[in-house]
Amino acid sequence: MARLTEQEKQDIVRYLEADKPLPDKVLVCEGESDTWTALFYGFPAVGTLGAKNFKAAWVEGFRGIEDADGRSGVYLVLDADKAGAEGSLVIADLFLKVGLPVPLQMILPSGMDLTDFMKGGMTE
Repeated sequence: MARLTEQEKQDIVRYLEADKPLPDKVLVCEGESDTWTALFYGFPAVGTLGAKNFKAAWVEGFRGIEDADGRSGVYLVLDADKAGAEGSLVIADLFLKVGLPVPLQMILPSGMDLTDFMKGGMTE
C-alpha cells in the first residue's frame, strides 16, 4: 500500500477536525490496510501503526463517542496476536487515565487481522 503524502495527511487532519456529528461507533485498527478495510466496508475508523504506538494525545478525540448509558462506542480491532493484546491494554489504560469509558474489544480469531476477517465475509 502506498504511503500518504504530506498533503494527504493534512487533508485527513482537516477532515477529522471538521465540525460534524460524532459517529455512534468508531473502530481503532492496527495498521493502514486494516483501517482502509474498515473504511471500505463503511465503518468509521482510525488507525495506529502498531498497537503500542497509539498516542495519549489522540484519546481526547474520542470524547463523546459513547451511548446514553456511558458505554464506549470505541471498538479496538487490533491484530489477534501478542502485540495486539498488549496494545489493547495500553490503549484501554490511556482512556481510563482521562476519565473515558474503556473501549470495547472486537476479538478476532487467533492470528488474524481485520482484513483477513473481513475477507472471510464477517462484516457485522
